[in-house]
Amino acid sequence: MTKFHQSLLASLILAAISNSASAASTNTQLDTVVVSATRSEQTNTTIPGSISVISRQDIEASGASTLADVLRGQGGVQVRDLVGDGSGITVSIRGFGATAGSNTLLLVDGRRLNNPDLAAPEFSSIHLKDIERIEIIQGSAGTLFGDQAVGGVINIITRSPEAEHAHVKLTTASYNNNSITAGISNKLDNGLSYRISASQRSADNYRDRNDVDYTNLLGRLDYDFDAGKVFLEYQTIDEDLQLPGGLFAADFALDRRAARFPTDFSDTDTDSARIGLNYVLSNNWQLEAELTQRDTDVIGRLSGFNFVQERKVEELTPRLIGSFDTDNGEALVTIGLDFINSDYLLTAFGTTTNEQKVRNFYGQVVIPVSNKLTAIVGARAANVENDLADSFKFINGVEIDDSETVFEAGLSLQVNPEWRAFIRRDGNFRFAKLDEHTQTLGGVNALETQTGTSYEAGAEWKRHANSARATLFRLKLDNEIDYDTVNFANINLDPTVRDGLILEANWQTTDKLRLSGQYSYIDAEFDKGAFKGNDIPFVARNTAHVSATYDIDSNWDVFAEVQYIGDRIAAGDITNAFGKLDGHTVLNIKLGYQRNNWLAALRVNNLTDRKYSDFAATSYNPAIPPFGATDIAFYAAPERNISLSMQYAY
Repeated sequence: MTKFHQSLLASLILAAISNSASAASTNTQLDTVVVSATRSEQTNTTIPGSISVISRQDIEASGASTLADVLRGQGGVQVRDLVGDGSGITVSIRGFGATAGSNTLLLVDGRRLNNPDLAAPEFSSIHLKDIERIEIIQGSAGTLFGDQAVGGVINIITRSPEAEHAHVKLTTASYNNNSITAGISNKLDNGLSYRISASQRSADNYRDRNDVDYTNLLGRLDYDFDAGKVFLEYQTIDEDLQLPGGLFAADFALDRRAARFPTDFSDTDTDSARIGLNYVLSNNWQLEAELTQRDTDVIGRLSGFNFVQERKVEELTPRLIGSFDTDNGEALVTIGLDFINSDYLLTAFGTTTNEQKVRNFYGQVVIPVSNKLTAIVGARAANVENDLADSFKFINGVEIDDSETVFEAGLSLQVNPEWRAFIRRDGNFRFAKLDEHTQTLGGVNALETQTGTSYEAGAEWKRHANSARATLFRLKLDNEIDYDTVNFANINLDPTVRDGLILEANWQTTDKLRLSGQYSYIDAEFDKGAFKGNDIPFVARNTAHVSATYDIDSNWDVFAEVQYIGDRIAAGDITNAFGKLDGHTVLNIKLGYQRNNWLAALRVNNLTDRKYSDFAATSYNPAIPPFGATDIAFYAAPERNISLSMQYAY
């Protein structure tokens, strides 16, 4: 951490402590809003589809220290964590394995964190103290969000200052995992508000040669005026991570914590800036727009080979939101443009460069057909242009362009105040990534764009704090893009299909006890071609989660959860020729204490000390005679581990 980072972090801590004596705590209760269904804040709950909301209270009650801990318990969601500390997770919605990072869209306040290359979005760029709520769209959202919104969308909504606030949180955990998080925010009388947060973490982690050193600084300034709001945001992240790699079975049995590649690492520096505007044009129309620039530089070594990677992404997303009164209620119209420019450089065995431009135009209309029935229709047209060159395949450069159009339609029926039913259809697409076209099979100059259609139907019941929901879905894909670990090439798969059922329920049994549970069944397989009937690799057919929160008294509370995930084919094993990765059940508990401005939490993960692997993938094993062969590499998950956190906030 630089002297500047250390100075700023120390200033935040001092500010939080020195201002505590004179501060008056003020809490403002806001109406619940959902942004992700229409890309604008709406209290309308009749949008067709399945949207889950994880509240600030849910996050604090769990005692979770990472987003991975929070997301594992959600219906239809499967989390892969290579490190075990939440710093390198990939989240799958509705049945994706190794390609989940390219088929689940991650947003922060509507800003994309998905990368235009194969690198997974950085969940570690968001620390939990900044989160107000998490909205999860189950199923495709290609019309509203475009490229990579295939299985679903995770939109993280950050906290807005409502009064003077400051906090300092210290956490110590197993494997020398120590972190400090601090922040200050305020909303002034002149319309200005600000939020500054910082976190620093270092850990040895469970595996050998898996150290991490991480710093995250974020500042945001908002100005509210009569006709709207403008904001400016800047974030810088520095992460140095050692990468031990997966272990083959013999080595895994000998020492599951050992490093296969003791010299592998990645040092990543990311700077992002964002400016936005919300402006009321008239009684019926408002303009929302954001301009974002994100620069990422990576220096590292993978499988013993050095590489340098540079990525620059610029995104402009203006949209018009119109609302109109009808005899049956308010109709909502959203019209928008998404412009994304990406510059990419990779230096490894050779050099790859790609300048990619993605242009999108979309529209969505939500129409109250009657006082109980709401319809939604929408469409998106998208175009991609690649200006690509590398040292081997496209030495003189090549232009690879494509375009796609998708459509959305759905109905939501509010049967009575407690029951709602919905049906929805949406298209989806995924353009090939910046670094996928260069490594294909012989004779393939360009990968086809992945396309598909998502269908879902469901019903939900709500009564006060109790709720239940059942959702059936089918996701059909053509030309799904994956990596062939046998031929070491990116390929288009034969048609695939994912069918599933998701059951979710929350029950406030008493004033003190709250229960929650979910069960997900996903049948993901090849629909046609040579592998028809084979399972999609690394998708568990069955997952389940049960949790309980109990308030012992006004100061003490306890949280417990049981997570189950079933057997999975190893990632990359399209032929289903290798053995499955065994399923596992994990028990986590948390004991919390709160008094005045102090909050403490003790959390134990994997209480029963289960030894399991959270990820397995096909890989080349040179030790197999006579010349090496494809084998399964395992990534060990941490055994029982404990974290203790102490927080002061006002």
